[in-house]
Amino acid sequence: MFCCHNWFGPDIWYHLFLGREVWQARTFMPQDHLLIQARGFVDVYWFFQLVCYGLYRLGGIIAVSSGFALAWVGILVFWAKITEITRFGARGAWIALAAILIFQLRFEPRPEIPSYLFLCLQLFWLTRWDAQEPLSTANWCGFILTEIAWASCHGYFALGPALAALRCVCAGRDRVARKRYGGLSAALAFASLLTPLGWKTWGFFFRLSGVFSGLGSAIQEFKAPVGGYLDLWTVWLFWLGWASIAVLVIQQFRRREPDPFSVAAATLGLALSAQAFRNIPLGVILSAPLLRQALGTPRWKKPSYADFLPGALALGLAVYAVTNGFYESLSSQSGFGIRLSEAAYPISFADYYEKIPSLSSNPEPIFNASGDGGYLEFRMPDRPWTGDSRFTDSEQTLEYFGAAKNTALFERFRAAHALHAALLDVVYNHELLSALLMLPEWKLAYADLHRAFIVDSGFLARHPDVKQQLDLYGNEDLSRKIHGMAAIQWTDLTLHWGSRDLLLLQLKQLSQANHIPSFVLEFALKAAIDKKDRLLFDAARELRPKMLALRLEDEQVVDSLLAQNTF
Repeated sequence: MFCCHNWFGPDIWYHLFLGREVWQARTFMPQDHLLIQARGFVDVYWFFQLVCYGLYRLGGIIAVSSGFALAWVGILVFWAKITEITRFGARGAWIALAAILIFQLRFEPRPEIPSYLFLCLQLFWLTRWDAQEPLSTANWCGFILTEIAWASCHGYFALGPALAALRCVCAGRDRVARKRYGGLSAALAFASLLTPLGWKTWGFFFRLSGVFSGLGSAIQEFKAPVGGYLDLWTVWLFWLGWASIAVLVIQQFRRREPDPFSVAAATLGLALSAQAFRNIPLGVILSAPLLRQALGTPRWKKPSYADFLPGALALGLAVYAVTNGFYESLSSQSGFGIRLSEAAYPISFADYYEKIPSLSSNPEPIFNASGDGGYLEFRMPDRPWTGDSRFTDSEQTLEYFGAAKNTALFERFRAAHALHAALLDVVYNHELLSALLMLPEWKLAYADLHRAFIVDSGFLARHPDVKQQLDLYGNEDLSRKIHGMAAIQWTDLTLHWGSRDLLLLQLKQLSQANHIPSFVLEFALKAAIDKKDRLLFDAARELRPKMLALRLEDEQVVDSLLAQNTF
């Protein structure tokens, strides 16, 4: 049920775009029409992209999501084989359920998912191989082929030779084991070069390592899973598991004959998962050999009613996911069902933009946030978009991010790239959008609940067929945080801009919703009272029966404003 969710991550679309380009152009270094050409980009993901695009051609996003679901099943199967978790009854079921909940933090269509699968495969083979015996031909082929595929999917491929090298170091004085594990590490490193990109794969790996260090906290998923991430209860579960593995590592040092490799692998997993949110699954996977050591010998006992609790909780979580309660508890953009999130992708805007005749024959570049770029370039590959979520140069990326938030930086960026239109996110680009709407040269051409498309007077002169289209509701469930926040931000924008007509239009359109955030009514009522605007006051008052207030105080504020009806 966790795998059956809305798409909301930005990266999958640029991967689908590049996968299509790799297939059609028969090249491993495809081109795009972005204004920001990612410096030093090497498409090490080409095999992942081809597989995803092939699935997309077969059955759209449902086929792609099904492929990722199968990959997660494979990850769990090999993780269970390494830990032998199925031999430990209810105790194993509790641990498996915790692992799935922690993995769920990264249940997105991303290239690291096959990385986790290849990592589990190689870790399984490593833990089962007695180095006193030579590696079988089948296992040699398995290691080499998975490493080649891995190096064509994602940068985690470096973990393959690294783990074999770690196994070599942990062999201690056993010369035979050191020789065989060392040979495997060298063979895996060589295999990673047997891709169409060769040594460039490793060059890009080291480049990205430096870029991510330079970006610091500018990209959310590269931040450590602390701070704002602690608002997610599944992150607390991760840290509980992390602490438990840390205790097991310490206990292993007290044993007379600890298993050095399981301790070293778990320690590496602890370090990587604590370093960045995106690395969280690595902590679960790399601690699997140590977990097997800690579980000891399975003992049979007569089942009790308590043994059915993990299954009952799993069933409850499945229902919780289907009813969207699970995603609400995480304030996630996602939800149950394989479909696209309107909040995450500019779907309605693309429908609008494609129908403007003059822009089909004479396209102009528009400024777009990086998160929208992948979807837009996949949907309209011949249009000149600004950029997507490929970040291969820290200076270039920080300049792009700055232009999306700061007016002065935007004007500088705009002048450098001759931009006369911008597609902005109402929540994430709120400051920039608010400032630009105050300038007389910018006009609002399109708006939906989550995005605004603004153009300058020169753009309108060149494209007179651009018609205004405003839909500030979009038939979304405003009781969900992601949609309710956008509605609140639109109200704030209209008041800051001083557009009474737009605010009245928003209130009229929101009257179709089942729930309306209390702050929308509060802001509108305050403006109506301040300006003695009877029409605006009545429009807000009519929405009171549908008001959704998170706190009693918010409801009381609205009711006190309604009581000031002195018109």
